Amino acid sequence: MVTNKDMDIIFERTERALTKQQDIPLSPGRVCVAGQLLCAGAMLVHEALVVLRSPEEAQSFAGRVIKENSRFIEDTGEQIGLDRMMVMRSKRINDSLNESERLAGALRSLRSLRQHPQSAVSLR
Repeated sequence: MVTNKDMDIIFERTERALTKQQDIPLSPGRVCVAGQLLCAGAMLVHEALVVLRSPEEAQSFAGRVIKENSRFIEDTGEQIGLDRMMVMRSKRINDSLNESERLAGALRSLRSLRQHPQSAVSLR
């Protein structure tokens, strides 16, 4: 089970990674000259994989996410204990914003989820 402490670490890492990335693409992400960019939902799952599993599993996910179908992000998140609706919400908000607002909107969404960690944890 994913603990509230785990979620705090995951949210913090995701915020830092998105801020560092700056350019947030539509889901699931895209490959560009600078490398691979992940959408907010994919980054949330990526950072959860780093915290809950291993950096190698996170890297494997990042390598596959752009090639997979749109459910891959939610499926992977759910497999590691994230709430599927939380991951879907992150992806949906990401995709609803225009490019110039996407980073700020994704960060607001993550901070909102972080305020209510009990709703972000899958109770299995």
